[in-house]
Amino acid sequence: MSLPDTLDQAVAQAQAAQAVALAAGRARLRIDLLLPELKPMAPALQLATAWAGQISPLRVVFPDAGAAALARRDWGTVPFQISDLRERLTPEVAAVLLVAPTAPDVEAVERLAQTLDGRLLVMFNGVLEDAGTVGIGLAGRRLRERFLNTFEVCYHLQPLDEGALSRTYPGPWQVWRETDQTFQLLAELDGRPNAEALEELFIQGTDKPRPAGGGFLARLDRFLRILQG
Repeated sequence: MSLPDTLDQAVAQAQAAQAVALAAGRARLRIDLLLPELKPMAPALQLATAWAGQISPLRVVFPDAGAAALARRDWGTVPFQISDLRERLTPEVAAVLLVAPTAPDVEAVERLAQTLDGRLLVMFNGVLEDAGTVGIGLAGRRLRERFLNTFEVCYHLQPLDEGALSRTYPGPWQVWRETDQTFQLLAELDGRPNAEALEELFIQGTDKPRPAGGGFLARLDRFLRILQG
């Protein structure tokens, strides 16, 4: 799949990937739009509104009461429930969209996943892997990684210094290099590449200069500035 030109296109691609993954029986999904300075509220509302017509009742869960209250205020009347991680999950909830949890929320996210017991859980822009901020030992980190590995990354979009990293379920991970006019596909991989693998791929890539003011990153930056005021 090609890279999106706008945030709306990225959200639409994420929605389509989620539908394919759900049809394949995946019940724990991740959507990562790791765009600079992106505030998650707007795309979370787009995702939830689209899914509410297909999966009901849907609950959108935020890490804390403050974020949940802000969503209730800004979103107004919506066709889904809004709560925070501390609120009890009722049995009739069919699916949860979890918005932007961080490393300190991991235990609460694990409890939420256990309570859902096979019902759909989609984590949007979660940053739970930062074990360095959490006082746990090696065994605890391994247990945490094991839990996070139960999530299927159905959509990932991440600008890099020299290009971008993307994945759209059920396809491979794709590494792109930014050129003068477009993006060049450098590699397709079965698993997510780490920083060292990405560096090696870019070293092996072409020597074409990076764009001075255009391309995917610049377009997204301008779009986000307009969208977020």
